[in-house]
Amino acid sequence: MNKYTFLTTVLIGIVCGLKPTWADMPYYDDDDEYKSCVQATGKPDKCAHEEMLRTLEAVKRDYRDVLKNPAILSWHEELAENTEILRDMYESWSAFRNRMCMLAYVAGSHMKPTIDERYSCNLYYALHHKSQLEGVLQLMKIGTDKKTVKSGSDTPTSTVDERTIGDLNKLIDTTHDDKYESCLKKDALDECLQDEITRSSQEVKDMYKIFIADPYVGKWNNGPNLQRGNYRDMYDSWIAYRNRICQLLSWSMDYALENKSTSRFETCLIAANRNKTSVMKNLYAVIHSLKKDDLDNFAETVKKLKNVKPVRNTDGGEEVGKAITPLKRQISSGSERTDDELVSIYSSQDKQQSQPEKSNKEIPSWAQQK
Repeated sequence: MNKYTFLTTVLIGIVCGLKPTWADMPYYDDDDEYKSCVQATGKPDKCAHEEMLRTLEAVKRDYRDVLKNPAILSWHEELAENTEILRDMYESWSAFRNRMCMLAYVAGSHMKPTIDERYSCNLYYALHHKSQLEGVLQLMKIGTDKKTVKSGSDTPTSTVDERTIGDLNKLIDTTHDDKYESCLKKDALDECLQDEITRSSQEVKDMYKIFIADPYVGKWNNGPNLQRGNYRDMYDSWIAYRNRICQLLSWSMDYALENKSTSRFETCLIAANRNKTSVMKNLYAVIHSLKKDDLDNFAETVKKLKNVKPVRNTDGGEEVGKAITPLKRQISSGSERTDDELVSIYSSQDKQQSQPEKSNKEIPSWAQQK
């Protein structure tokens, strides 16, 4: 993607000389149509939007290919259950992506990037999700080929080198923190993983508390607090998507490598948490034009900026936030983990509003097998 797009200005933070604290988000090249479009029109926003639409069509096609692959019945035996999970994953991913990119637009508005964040950010997340799903499809093919050879068929198996497996494994891999390493010296793996999930989940939630209190993006919430509003909808959608994509990625890895690991799903959750925290830290750096040293002492930086009056004219993102339609259907987290909740105390009204609607069992249009 263009060096001034969301990948570099927010995720990687090159404009501020930053690198993510926990993980490097992958880089994706623009397609030939985008390059030709920019050369012919000189309108990168228009070209990025068109590339995003093309990528979204590819994402939907990948969803259909995952759903109609017979191997999917090794995940859940009922096609209807797989369909429902994938439908909820797509819907929650879309809701999270749209809100994340509108927030990025507000955060980076003072920087005037070459490509509007509303286009570059949505394009980036579409490319990222496409990469995830294509990884799943490749893993499903690897596993199916192995099982075909074992059954005595003459059909040749796919040859996959260690680098390919390594690249696919990066979809669910992460660097653990020091507390995790110390925990392994005295406690069981599962307990240490659960503790790190709790810690990394709290780091994400702490970022939401920082953002809603920030004068430049606080009113973007279009709600009184984290119990209701854009931040709550964005977080809930991300959790629903995170849990489902990690289930799919960890299952497909187990299916391909035929060595089921109890830690793949948990490690994927941690990786997603770390990446989300990194994105929001770098977004915060863009908002306040921070330097690397400021992020190295992030807690102190936030504390210093807490009571500082804005140096730029701002409505706190209120106008953009009000234009976002609240979610009509709250998709369940797909998990019984209590640390998935953004806020632990709800009013009776919020409890009622947060109950998931009964899902429509019909196959959605994007999942129709063509």
